[in-house]
Amino acid sequence: MSIQRQDNFAYYLDIRFNQSLDLKNRKIRLSGEISSELFDHLDSCMNQLESMNSQPITIVISSPGGDPYSALSICGRLRA
Repeated sequence: MSIQRQDNFAYYLDIRFNQSLDLKNRKIRLSGEISSELFDHLDSCMNQLESMNSQPITIVISSPGGDPYSALSICGRLRA
């Protein structure tokens, strides 16, 4: 992977992460097709919020569907 591509990828992740995670209101917004990447994103957001304190976390999901196994992983992570 070239340096330019790494920079673009890091920029994309930074934009997506910052737009979907509201630290002040402890809210995570997920949009798009359910996938393992979306689960990984949710997991990292939840880890960050859980490390701050134990207040409730609000999660908003707007999705047309996707991978059922990833959806079950998301459900399991929310229950944990």
